[in-house]
Amino acid sequence: MYKYSLVSVLFFLFSCANSDSLIDLFGSKSFWSFNIENGQITTSYQFPAVFLAESNNAMVYVSYDTSFVTKSLAKDVLNEFEKTGPILESTFGKRPDVDKNGKVILLFLDIRDGAKQGDPYIAGYFSPYDQYSDKSVKKSLCAGSICIRSNEADILYLDTYPAIPGSRDFLATMAHEYQHMLHFEHDYEYYLQNTSAKFEETWVNEGLSEVASDIAGYGPQTSRLNYYSSTATDSLIGWNSSLADYSNVYVYFRFIADSVGNSVISAIFRDNDVGIAGVENAFANTNTFVSGCGSNFPHAYTRFECSFRLEQAAIYGLTNVSGNVAGTAFSFTRSAQYKFNLAPAVPPASSISGSLTLSGYAAKAVNVTSSISTSSPFTGLWEGSNGVVYSHDTNTSNSTANVTTNVIGRLCGSSLMPRVDFPTLGAKLN
Repeated sequence: MYKYSLVSVLFFLFSCANSDSLIDLFGSKSFWSFNIENGQITTSYQFPAVFLAESNNAMVYVSYDTSFVTKSLAKDVLNEFEKTGPILESTFGKRPDVDKNGKVILLFLDIRDGAKQGDPYIAGYFSPYDQYSDKSVKKSLCAGSICIRSNEADILYLDTYPAIPGSRDFLATMAHEYQHMLHFEHDYEYYLQNTSAKFEETWVNEGLSEVASDIAGYGPQTSRLNYYSSTATDSLIGWNSSLADYSNVYVYFRFIADSVGNSVISAIFRDNDVGIAGVENAFANTNTFVSGCGSNFPHAYTRFECSFRLEQAAIYGLTNVSGNVAGTAFSFTRSAQYKFNLAPAVPPASSISGSLTLSGYAAKAVNVTSSISTSSPFTGLWEGSNGVVYSHDTNTSNSTANVTTNVIGRLCGSSLMPRVDFPTLGAKLN
C-alpha cells in the first residue's frame, strides 16, 4: 500500500521545474529513486523530499509522503550514524564526497518494491549511479520508457514501509548500505590506477555488508541465522538476490569474523582481487586459515577451501573430522565452536547411492552409515553418524557427482543493483 498524496505546492514545484535537483524555499528537494518490480529495477522516478536535520557527517531528507518521521527521530538516526560511521570507515575505507558537502544523505522513503506488510521487502540500497553525472547516466541507461537517473550525491536510500525508521533493523540496514558505498569508492579508486580492474563479486560485497551491521553494533542478524537453519541448500558464491543468499554469506563472513577477527574482514575489503581470489589473498596476507584441515586440496585456493571446511564442520558440530576428496581420505581437528546454533532439524534419512546435484560451494547435511564416498567435485566430511557433503567447484553452475551415504538434506527446502562497469559511464564525479 503506497501513500502518495501530493501537496499542491510541492506538486507544482515537482512537475514544473526544469532542474533535477530543485531546492525550494520550504526546504524541499527533488530526488530520483527506483521503481523495482520482482527485485529488478525498471526505471527511475522523481519525488520531492523535505530536509529534517543534519549532523557533522550526514543529513536526513524525508519523502513528502512520510509525515510520521519526526525531527527527533531523524536526529536519533543521525546520532547513530555519527557513532557507527567512523567504526565502519576504520574497518573498511574512506567514503566518497561527489557533491562536495562533506555529508552522506540519509534519504527516508517508501521504496517502490510492491511490498505489503508481512512480505519480503527491499530495506535499503546504495546506487553507484549517483556517483556519476546525471548526463552520463542518462546517455548510457535511458532507452524508451526505461531510464535510470543520477542524483549526483552520496545517498543511502532507507525504506520506511514496511521497515520501521529508527528500529534496530533499520539501523542495521544503514550500516549494510554504508559498506556498499565505501566498497564502491575503494573499487573505483583502484580502477583509476588499473583500468582492467573488476567490481567486487556480489557474494563478497553482500557478505561484507551483512557483517558490517554486526561490526556497527546491530548484530547478530537473527533473521539471517534463523533463515539459514531452515533454508534449502544454497551456493555461497552464486547470487540470485534470495534470502537464502543473504543468509548464507552472512553466516560465512560472520564465521570468519568470529574465528580470526575483523582484521581479515578488513583485508578482504581492501584486497584488489575479487571473489574467491580476494578472500584467499586476505587469508594469506593475515596468515589465517593456513592449510591444516586436511590434505589434498582440489584447487589453488587452499585457505578459502580450508575456511569453508571449518565453517561446515563447526555448523554441524563436527570436531574430529574424517573426510574425502574424490575418494582420497583425510582428517583434521576443529577446536573452535561456531558461535550460534545453526544446525537444522534432522528429518528422516533417505538412503542414496548414486548422483547428487549441488552448485558451487553449496552444502547438504547427511546421515552417515560408515563413511561418505564422493567423486569430484564433491567433498564429504563426517564424524560418527553426522556429516555434510559440499561441492568445491568454483563455478556457480550445478555439478553432479556420485555420493554414497544416507542423505538428509537441510530443511526448508540476479542482484538488485545492476553491475556497474567503470568505463560505461565515463569519469566519476570528483
